[in-house]
Amino acid sequence: MSEGDGVHKRRTFRWPKEARELVREYKERTSRSQEYHEGNRRTLVTELAEISGNPRDACLRFLRELGINQKRAYHEWTKPE
Repeated sequence: MSEGDGVHKRRTFRWPKEARELVREYKERTSRSQEYHEGNRRTLVTELAEISGNPRDACLRFLRELGINQKRAYHEWTKPE
């Protein structure tokens, strides 16, 4: 098959040991403090993108694979809802 057939090869991303270590430290830090800050997670994604050279969306998938999911803030229902 050639690329003219409309079939694209799936991209793969490589993650250096430093990136995995950074995520492990983040998990330990957040599990000990039992608190969650969106800013810290954004900073982590930025650092992962710089270290690995991979795009941010790939960094977010990498975090989800390693067990770091985004927690949503509680939102109360409004009267019409």
